[in-house]
Amino acid sequence: MRCPYCLSDHLRVWHRSKNTLYQCLKCKSNIKVFCSAVDVYDETYFQDHYEQVYGKSYEEDEPMIRTYARRRLSIIQSILSKGFLVDVGAAYGFFLDEAHMAGYDVAGVEIHEGSIRYVRDRFGYPLYRSLDLVEGTIDVVTAWFTLEHIQDIENFMDIFGKKLRAGGCLALGLPNGYGAFARFNPKKYLSCRPEEHCTEPSLKGIEIFLKRFGFRIVREEIFGLHPERMGLPPTHFWQQLQKRLRLGDTFEVYAVRE
Repeated sequence: MRCPYCLSDHLRVWHRSKNTLYQCLKCKSNIKVFCSAVDVYDETYFQDHYEQVYGKSYEEDEPMIRTYARRRLSIIQSILSKGFLVDVGAAYGFFLDEAHMAGYDVAGVEIHEGSIRYVRDRFGYPLYRSLDLVEGTIDVVTAWFTLEHIQDIENFMDIFGKKLRAGGCLALGLPNGYGAFARFNPKKYLSCRPEEHCTEPSLKGIEIFLKRFGFRIVREEIFGLHPERMGLPPTHFWQQLQKRLRLGDTFEVYAVRE
């Protein structure tokens, strides 16, 4: 067994339950080895499951999701201002809709049946069940908190390599498997880690991973600033220190395919 991000075979067992969770000793990403099936992607995934985590359904969270989308698109536009954009893990299509309004030609990739119906009925944007079914060359691929749900991430990136043009932009949002929460409060982190997450990379892990597939990171954004998870006051000072030390519990990377 090896780390799918840095390819190191130096792993340690970090947590045992019905599935075993390993941590890479080189890049500090964590990897789950499935001993039992995990199937949470039912009709209620973006309703009940999302509400359990965020306190509201995905549809109720639309205004905030669109706010995040506009910020992300402003960064993408500074790299590539137009072209064909494909959002992998499109959910209810709110990011797709904002990208369309920003001037991109758009399509989505989604496997959740309820989301597919929602996007087609409300927006009418083309949706595919797999990225390799998308026709033509892609200029921008986005995947917001999607990669951690995929078991074979190397195959996933191979498809990116076939579809995304040279000079194209790849934008990812990811949980930080070696953020402050995981590092300094591992017991609580392990109790909260979503069971459907196959891997959670570290920043070091994702940098090595993207470079291996021919991508150069041009921008990094650190989020998930929660010093209270480490027993510290949730003040601006501690949040900014956490950000400066790249210890956020989530992050975004924007990369260009070379």
